[in-house]
Amino acid sequence: MNIIDELTWRDAINQQTNEERLRELVEEKSISLYCGVDPTGDSMHIGHLIPFMMMKRFQLAGHHPYILIGGGTGTIGDPSGRKTERVLQTMEQVQHNVDALSNQMRKLFGKDANITFVNNYDWLSKISLLEFLRDYGKNFNINTMLAKDIVASRLEVGLEGPEAEAFGLTIPLMLKADGTKFGKTAGGAVWLDPKKTSPFEFYQFWLNQLAKKVETEPEKREAQRRLAEEVTRFVHSEEDLKEAQKITQALFSGNIKELNAEEIAQGFGKMPNVEISSTPENIVELLVSTKIEPSKRQAREDVSNGAISINGDRVTDLNFVINPSDEFDGKFVVIRKGKKNYFLAKVID
Repeated sequence: MNIIDELTWRDAINQQTNEERLRELVEEKSISLYCGVDPTGDSMHIGHLIPFMMMKRFQLAGHHPYILIGGGTGTIGDPSGRKTERVLQTMEQVQHNVDALSNQMRKLFGKDANITFVNNYDWLSKISLLEFLRDYGKNFNINTMLAKDIVASRLEVGLEGPEAEAFGLTIPLMLKADGTKFGKTAGGAVWLDPKKTSPFEFYQFWLNQLAKKVETEPEKREAQRRLAEEVTRFVHSEEDLKEAQKITQALFSGNIKELNAEEIAQGFGKMPNVEISSTPENIVELLVSTKIEPSKRQAREDVSNGAISINGDRVTDLNFVINPSDEFDGKFVVIRKGKKNYFLAKVID
């Protein structure tokens, strides 16, 4: 299938400058195309992801993507659309972000020869205008520029030769549940960096986003799960996907003993956390001291009624002693109250 037809079938195209000619061109030869990101942070989030997934599809179809990191334009900044001006980053911070984003891109696209990674700092830094653009460029009015004949004529006839063909293609914007776009600073970001958003949290995001659709389209449950799997595999790895699925299954079944300390940290990291010492302590005393229970009376009642589980095991003995060193390398104790209320007790000494 023609790559343009495939993307159209997937509802992955929002706008095109010349759909008919671009469809012909990708049949005639391998084309070059580019998409870029400015290093305003040290990780992309899922708002960035879909354009690069489209680039990956072009790559798999035999075309040549150019992945552009804006190390030069990133030193200048751009309008944020908010009332406050975006603060310029230091050159050291920009370079740190460039390195981090470059590593993410290489992980997404691999070492395939049919791809080129570029950084516009490599050529913009050699132009003496760079400092001028950084300090004064943001003060130029676009209307004033467009009024110049030399700029207007370039927009009419283009910067390339008459035989060159260039096309523009945009994709639908990924939005949050409230209809706003994903961003770095506006909150709600789901990061591609596993240190910011673990593979388990990333996988769960896709499942949770799609869960609402399952209510109205239950027949698509398997397709939705497959999407969560494919995106997690693309961004992270097959190994990370299996780990995320293992944690998900353990949490669903309640059999958390199958998890190691690192997996517990992933699976329960965003759940309510409390701190405990490494000293063994009576279950009632610990529930009250961590404020999981409001009183000893309520703690005794919940334990006696079987409402409390420790590390996956239901406990009904009021004399039970919790020993943090028993499970998860002595780093955590997982406490469940009722069916769904989990607490991660972190051992602090």
